Amino acid sequence: MLSFDLAGGGSVEALIERAITGLAHTVSQLWPFLWDGEDFSELRPDALGALYLPIRLHALNRKAPRLSPLWARAAVSELLEGRLPRVRNVSPEVEFAQLCYAISPAGLALVTSLDVTATPEAFIRAIEWMAATAEVAVIVLTRDLPPAAPPYERILFGARAFAKPADPAPPDPGARSRLEAPRMLAKPEVVGRPHPLSAVEQRIARLLQADAELRAVFDYNQFVPEISGPKTQVDLLWSRGRIVVEFDGDEHWREKYRADRHRDYELLRAGYLVLRITNSEVLEDAGRALEKIRDVVRLRGGAQGVLP
Repeated sequence: MLSFDLAGGGSVEALIERAITGLAHTVSQLWPFLWDGEDFSELRPDALGALYLPIRLHALNRKAPRLSPLWARAAVSELLEGRLPRVRNVSPEVEFAQLCYAISPAGLALVTSLDVTATPEAFIRAIEWMAATAEVAVIVLTRDLPPAAPPYERILFGARAFAKPADPAPPDPGARSRLEAPRMLAKPEVVGRPHPLSAVEQRIARLLQADAELRAVFDYNQFVPEISGPKTQVDLLWSRGRIVVEFDGDEHWREKYRADRHRDYELLRAGYLVLRITNSEVLEDAGRALEKIRDVVRLRGGAQGVLP
């Protein structure tokens, strides 16, 4: 699920262009992990990279049939040069659909607010175009439900009303000075495999799969039944050795520190050893992160004699 801002556009074309630019920013933030966690970190902007890229995309096309190899080759070339993956001489339909596909081949939910600066007809035509162009669901948030009259009636089917906040602060018209990339609001629940939208989980999974000692140890995104209260899902779980590995981003420490310390306590009470590794460590030195996991597995396995 991505939150994106369409405010500031007037025509349908301007709103679509703003959405495409925002998606391009998101793709550049996910780089080098695109298309369900495909890792392009070893690719370089040199002659060898230029020869290897079409081969890599041809192989990827077998798993991702809606991928346009021509668009992907041009977009990846831009990313390798440190630029946004905007491709010239392609239609907005192709660019929008391929950017969405690069973020999540399984589909996206795009969340935006009703743009009061655009004409109602232009705004609604733009979001209708998005929903028809790619594998996306578009969710529109607004303070008050618009009237059930043209053109709003086209987006009111299934609308839901929620409690209004008390005395909301007035918006600051000068607060947004630059275009912001869409923001991931929530990852869809995944059980039993690395999350396709997590570059960290995808990278660790490849390292574990290539490691003869560790490949059969862990299960991905599993629930721990022994924990009381809300169901607890962990990134990596070794049930026999009772080890949990969690990967945390910087925002995770700021927003969820207290809740996760309590969860660590509950896991400890249930007999689990918890290893926390930051996302930045995995992305900067995945080998070191893997060795930490190996050390903990050996420590636990040596103590309990449960190494596979």
